[in-house]
Amino acid sequence: MVSNPDVNMASAVLIVSAAKAEALGIAKDRWVFMHSGTDGKDPYFTERPSFTGSEAIRVAGNRALDLAGVAIDDVAHLDVYSCFPSAVQIACKELNIDMERQLTVYGGLCFGGGPWNNPVGHAIAAMVDVLRDDAGSFGFVTANGGQIQKHSFGVYSTEPPATPFRTETPQTEIDAPGTVAVELQYEGPATIESWTVMYERDGSPGQGHGIVRTPEGASAWFVDAAADTTHWLLDADRIGESVNLRADSTLDLA
Repeated sequence: MVSNPDVNMASAVLIVSAAKAEALGIAKDRWVFMHSGTDGKDPYFTERPSFTGSEAIRVAGNRALDLAGVAIDDVAHLDVYSCFPSAVQIACKELNIDMERQLTVYGGLCFGGGPWNNPVGHAIAAMVDVLRDDAGSFGFVTANGGQIQKHSFGVYSTEPPATPFRTETPQTEIDAPGTVAVELQYEGPATIESWTVMYERDGSPGQGHGIVRTPEGASAWFVDAAADTTHWLLDADRIGESVNLRADSTLDLA
């Protein structure tokens, strides 16, 4: 899951109509059709009701499959966007993908040249090659940007679709669960929703970061570099723990 810049970062995707492909003399066994495509956007993490899921992946991803008329188990080849492990885990959870399956056709982030280098271009180009070698099968490519926030999905096959390419952005359905309020200067009791500890270059714990829920259901953040706080966070899984947040966004563990 570590980016490797020392790879061939070249990829290209050429899209033409079937009529144009025929006019250019491209053999039909080289044709790969786009069956469907969808997009969606999640709220910022500070406003999300849950940190373990993604409405955009669940709704837009499954909509792409529905528009293509296939189920996830009908898809022979997958490329699940892999900017970090949790992105893969959330996508597999929301799309009911077995984590034991082969989840990439080009190798994932390690072979995409690092962030901002169009790894989905690699994924689509590789998927085309895979589908040409497995005629009649389906491929499914996922993409995201930001902090698991902006999402796109595509279904591909050498078989032409029964209907023309279908696309949709089901944002209204994605937005239906709503967002939570953010308290920027909260002080008082709260419950830890998620947390992490950043380390210094010498390997020692540096700062503890996390998001908490207030009794009213709002979200607030803590940043705490105190040694007792970072050690407390690392001693156990602190999700669900009751804490007190100070006005300076540090934790009061007394």
